[in-house]
Amino acid sequence: MYLRTLVHVGLVSLIHAAFSAAQHKSYRRIVRVEVQTDMSVASVPTNLPLDIVIQALISCFVVLTALVADSGHFKAIRTLDDHNRKPQCTFDNLPSLYVFSHRGRMLR
Repeated sequence: MYLRTLVHVGLVSLIHAAFSAAQHKSYRRIVRVEVQTDMSVASVPTNLPLDIVIQALISCFVVLTALVADSGHFKAIRTLDDHNRKPQCTFDNLPSLYVFSHRGRMLR
């Protein structure tokens, strides 16, 4: 229950970071238009603010960590179980490789 709540909180935080990035992009467009109308040469930063980037990275880490922790225990892969159940003669028998209409028939 705790981990699922953590997943939801992380997703909300990630959506908030995405919304903040979209708002910042819109703000940059408005500032760029105002700077161009003032006829002044001012540099407008093109990168996202550091707090938005940090929020997005922490949110991703929290969501992924909670999902992995909530997934439960993995089952062991037991490859020898298949080999123990089948007789040895079936391992060399590969019907998918049988070819009945090959070009060797034309050479006769």
